[in-house]
Amino acid sequence: MQRRSATSSNVLRVLVASSDYGFSARVGSHLESLGHTVDFAHSSDLAVRLCKEFRFSAVLMSQTLRGKGWVETCEELRERSRVRIPLLLVGASPTVQSTLDEFGAGADDFVGLDTAVEEMHARLLAITKSRKGPGERTLKVGPLEMDLKLMEARANGEQVRLTPVGLKVLSLLMEESPRPVSHSTIMAHLGGGGMNSALDNSLVRTHVYQIRRAIGRGLGTHIRTYHQIGYAVVANDA
Repeated sequence: MQRRSATSSNVLRVLVASSDYGFSARVGSHLESLGHTVDFAHSSDLAVRLCKEFRFSAVLMSQTLRGKGWVETCEELRERSRVRIPLLLVGASPTVQSTLDEFGAGADDFVGLDTAVEEMHARLLAITKSRKGPGERTLKVGPLEMDLKLMEARANGEQVRLTPVGLKVLSLLMEESPRPVSHSTIMAHLGGGGMNSALDNSLVRTHVYQIRRAIGRGLGTHIRTYHQIGYAVVANDA
């Protein structure tokens, strides 16, 4: 049977979280052979840190992962990740109660350790496809959250009042957080830039100033300026 490669519309960036190097290599090699990008975490703490720093299409986490327990790791991934990441758990002989616990903690699907890598791939495609529907895209930085369907931002239940352009800039900063975003990238995101860099920089500074005033430090986040680089939105404790 001819192996089908991932198309541009369903190429994934997957985090394989397992302390079993053989399992990680087997699953990772299969996914990479299909055109997907794969990163690896061999402890629960590293998995959580990577999900906080980078955007993954999905996480495939095995029962062999060292560190915190499954339920606690799932809950921390949900709490710390900026975007709700589809999560496929891989374990041995699940019981009804353990499966309910894992789904309750935020898992999207569960398969056994003896499941073929081809089926794991199919499950990953299914759970990532289900997350592409409207209303499932929510960005989070500290207590600041943005619903990308409604283009509304809230912090601690309080609505952050910004212009539509300000919300668009804030969404970009939250997408890339904690990495700084350059002036030129912000302007390109807004559909401008190129001819008058001085004017562009002034517009960017104006939008960032308005966002900074709107969120302040009192809502748990702030805008950090990286001189000659750009801006980043970060949690106050970052």
